[in-house]
Amino acid sequence: MGTSPRSSVRLRGHGGREAGIEGFRPLVQAAMLPSLVGVLAVTDPEMRGSVREVAMLPVGSAKRGRCHRSNLEMMMRPFDLLCEITRCPEPFSVGGPQELWSDPHVQRQMLAHHLDPDVDAASREHGFIERSLAWIIEARQVGPQTRVLDLGCGPGLYANPLASQGARVHGIDLSAVAIEEARRRGSGDGATYEVGDYLEVSLPEHDVALLIYCDYCAMSPADRRRLLRRVRARMSDGGRLLVDLHSEQRYATLEEGCVVAERLMDGFWAAGEYFGIHQTVLYDDVRVALDRYVVVEPERTRLVHAWLAHLTVEEARSEFEAAGFAVCEVLGDVAGAPFDPAGTEFALVAMPN
Repeated sequence: MGTSPRSSVRLRGHGGREAGIEGFRPLVQAAMLPSLVGVLAVTDPEMRGSVREVAMLPVGSAKRGRCHRSNLEMMMRPFDLLCEITRCPEPFSVGGPQELWSDPHVQRQMLAHHLDPDVDAASREHGFIERSLAWIIEARQVGPQTRVLDLGCGPGLYANPLASQGARVHGIDLSAVAIEEARRRGSGDGATYEVGDYLEVSLPEHDVALLIYCDYCAMSPADRRRLLRRVRARMSDGGRLLVDLHSEQRYATLEEGCVVAERLMDGFWAAGEYFGIHQTVLYDDVRVALDRYVVVEPERTRLVHAWLAHLTVEEARSEFEAAGFAVCEVLGDVAGAPFDPAGTEFALVAMPN
């Protein structure tokens, strides 16, 4: 559900594991280097050609490219960029929500995904959301005057229908574009919306809190603890928190890789010309995946780090209990399906201790 700080996009320092002789993992395969160096070299609009032409550039051609210094000075130096993408930062040590949600073009792209009923790139398919809403309303007895806190609310796909049941819903999301759409689609006074980071803004008192679309797993352990404590402090006695999470079974399906493409993801990252690099890095010892995106435009270069943790039920239960919650239900999803030990996701319902 949401363009929260932590939503998945299927998304300074070189600390952590470096690409040295010991422990080196070739995040950029040798066969990819001609393409990468070509992309970094071709910063002059007169030089840029097709991906095929770039891929044919020899590794040594970067120093021979007709790149103007004025252009290069507005971008990350090629050497620095190659250093960045051949090293593995410690999990959750770099990046953050603003890398993604500060860009208006990306916000508009994500909104389009939210509103497509058949695509689950930003929110789940709308048919699932309808089933999830029906279950939440019945299981949590959401009705007039129920206070609902929707964390990472996106364009209000949960908040507005819950408000139509008489609930008083407050939604928080980093995307100003999504919040504007949520307000536009609202039909009454039952839902209020706020642009902000739910780790930072003041949270209202609530009876039900929702953190949906595995946003919990996009946070560091420290941020997960912090959020749980913040939600717990503002929840009524007898309240409920509904969260879904990625499982260790999902992690087992992932593979490391690197893709280089012109207009990576069909123009998702920028309206104009750009080249994109997408790396998937896995940290088996802690079951964390990093999707690192490098977006090279004529005038700038951006890096986006999208982290995802994968937890067991017991690991998640331990985190919730440490923050003052008791897990009262373990489910297969946020539509009330039975828990499946082989499933790639699961959901927890928790109440204050």
